[in-house]
Amino acid sequence: EDPTSLEKNFKLLEEQTRIGDLRGAAATLDRILLLDPDSKLARVLLAEVQFNLGNLATAETVLVSLRDDETTPPNMLERVEKNLNAIHDSQSPWRYSASFSVARGSAENPRGASASDTILITDIEVTNDTLDESEAYGETTLVGQVQYQLESQNPQVLKATAVAYHRDYMYYDAGDLSSLQAMLEYQKLAEPTLTFGTKFNHVAISEETYSATSAGYAEIGQTFFQRLKLNLYAETSHRHNFETSARSGARDYNGFTNRVTLSATTPVFGQAIKLTGGYKRSDPEAEIYQYTSRNVQVSTSWRFRKMTASISGGREWVHYRMPDPLISSNKREDVINTSSLALNLPFANQSRSITAKASYSSSESSLDNYDKDSADFQLALNVSLN
Repeated sequence: EDPTSLEKNFKLLEEQTRIGDLRGAAATLDRILLLDPDSKLARVLLAEVQFNLGNLATAETVLVSLRDDETTPPNMLERVEKNLNAIHDSQSPWRYSASFSVARGSAENPRGASASDTILITDIEVTNDTLDESEAYGETTLVGQVQYQLESQNPQVLKATAVAYHRDYMYYDAGDLSSLQAMLEYQKLAEPTLTFGTKFNHVAISEETYSATSAGYAEIGQTFFQRLKLNLYAETSHRHNFETSARSGARDYNGFTNRVTLSATTPVFGQAIKLTGGYKRSDPEAEIYQYTSRNVQVSTSWRFRKMTASISGGREWVHYRMPDPLISSNKREDVINTSSLALNLPFANQSRSITAKASYSSSESSLDNYDKDSADFQLALNVSLN
């Protein structure tokens, strides 16, 4: 209605940037520069939009002209140089990134105490002394990634990722958990997208090695009808568990687990909705612990002006096979419901964010004394470096 108003064009630009409409933002900036050819802010913003669209040569030309312009103010020159460095870095096949998260939270019934005062272990009643009160904890996560872009007509990358995680319960040292995961991965980014790789995970509880897992996986994705994205994921893993004070007298859990997951993502009322269904089968050497599971999950996120809200909910049906003749009941079926809500508020040029998360899980079993509920409430500070 008023295309010659600079104020309204900048407001339109802000909204287009917020929702990720980069092509619309580029057109708005062209219109702003027709109205005000000397606007250095518009030229910097145009360079940043062109950079995000992948038009590196156009972005560099605009930035170099600003750098060589003697009337460009010093604070604007700092932004110009930062963007020029980003363009030069993007032309290198190597990418490096790291992120660090520190959190403080409270876990309700963290080790899954059953609702009654007794639990069943191979049909023998044992007094349930597991804590089911809220427990405070501290949590730290460190992620490092190296990425190399292969020379190819279609974009292809190799990734190496390491993740270190530690949860420290303030008043229950026997529950402290640490894990170290390493992943090697190949990705073809052009559709149909293709990913395959391998990962290794080491878990320690109270500084004792608890388990070691190795896995291989593959994923393929394709968009249909320009709106529906389908992803098929398959994984096979082998887990070796160790005797520890946290697992005294345990039977041999070692064995393979195979899983297949199909997910569909499509926009609904302007928001991306993801529906996931999966099947998993675990075959440890101790047959009493063999089980299969089916699961379904729905997730979405809303992006507000300065905050993103993510919601997910799911249900899993677990069927345990118990061929051991010492057990009177030869099967057990659990139904597990989960839900979570996370609010993420970025700041400091998107490199830092604060996340508040609440999650809840309930389990209903076909056998007595296995029903249980647990919840988790967490506040985290996240820092990213690229």
